[in-house]
Amino acid sequence: MFNKLLKKLDETDLSLARGSISSIAVKVFGLIAALGAEVLLTRNLGPSAYGVYAFVFQTLAILSVAAKFGQDAVCLRFVAAYRSSGRFSELKGILRFSGTLAAALGCLIGAGLWLVFQRYSFVFDAEVREGLAVGALAMPLIPLLAVRESALQGLKYPALGQISSRIIYPLALITFLTASLAITSQLDSGHAILCAVAANVVAIVSVITLLARSVPGEVNKAVTVLRPKEWIIVGVGMLLVSGQYILMNRVDILMLEPMAGKEATGIYAVCVRLAWLVSFFIQAASVIAAPLISELYSSGQASKLQRIVHLTIVISSACSAVIFLALVLFGELVLGVFGPAFPRGYQVLVILAGAQLFNALTGPSGFLLTMTGHERLLGLLMFTALVLNCTLNFIMIPAYGMAGAACATGITTVLWNTVSVIMIRKKVGIYPVLGLSHLPPRQLNGEG
Repeated sequence: MFNKLLKKLDETDLSLARGSISSIAVKVFGLIAALGAEVLLTRNLGPSAYGVYAFVFQTLAILSVAAKFGQDAVCLRFVAAYRSSGRFSELKGILRFSGTLAAALGCLIGAGLWLVFQRYSFVFDAEVREGLAVGALAMPLIPLLAVRESALQGLKYPALGQISSRIIYPLALITFLTASLAITSQLDSGHAILCAVAANVVAIVSVITLLARSVPGEVNKAVTVLRPKEWIIVGVGMLLVSGQYILMNRVDILMLEPMAGKEATGIYAVCVRLAWLVSFFIQAASVIAAPLISELYSSGQASKLQRIVHLTIVISSACSAVIFLALVLFGELVLGVFGPAFPRGYQVLVILAGAQLFNALTGPSGFLLTMTGHERLLGLLMFTALVLNCTLNFIMIPAYGMAGAACATGITTVLWNTVSVIMIRKKVGIYPVLGLSHLPPRQLNGEG
């Protein structure tokens, strides 16, 4: 599927191409495992209890951004630099510092979450409060898992850096859920969340083991050197961007639960998961294309950059269109797999899938901005999109329920990508959109 794109990448870095293939393979297998876990959850919990489960882990995902404090991105950047330059003392230091900070902040936030819902019991009903209290046990685990996986990726093990969260976690979750059902024959949201916490423990053990085996032997012999000020400053900048991205992609579910109820949240969460399949291919292709984008832009090779972007968009758009059509034609049947109540979300699924198709048609916008030195512009666009998404959800959910949340997210996605295309043409000089991506680019510095 990605042969042409990989051929372009082979000319630059064969090992990176192989890493990209293994990374995509992990994503595909992980996606299958995650969907299997979702089906097991939804069919045994029903839409209401699953809505509680989804709301709890969306909340934890957002809080974990604060707990990570940007250290996942810091590891990705500095671990690679320290290893390549032989600075093993600093490599040892950043591994120790990032893990300790993430776990400590996770403990503090988890304890705070538990205390808040014990003191202010009127905020949510008993089932949601219980779910958040149990889920708080996972708060030290989720950010630590992300930081350790980023360290593995920084050590140039892209596949190993995803196995724990994408494969081991969902498989462990399926195992614990199956065991729980065998013992009690009935599953509620509290037990499901506890199973997810246990699965996180398994994932943490696996990633720590993988990292210990992957770290160069010189690190263990080195004296620890810490540069906390530098790592925290860089982490804060990364925190702002990643925090906005996570919020923008999860705010609809967070707002839906208190405004439309648990059942609507459960159905909507499944629709979000399925709609994401449409954009899977643009993300996979972007992983392969990203290293070339920075290289070609910095060297002023606008024509080659345009061809790479065009190829990425054509491949991902064709694949995404097939998935979109399948969801439109068979969406109700697919939703029925999750339980008899879930086909009610068909309209929501079509809206969200359409938005993701538009996302695929407009190419790797985020990568094009970050890989060409326009991170601040990306941050501004993301903040604007986040405010717009929150505003539209606040207006549309009370009137239209989960369909309103889907429309709000869809409108935001279309506008965000449209503005990104305009800004990329202005700043980078190319058109990252199907139908225009083949047009001649503006000349970049260094070309000619």
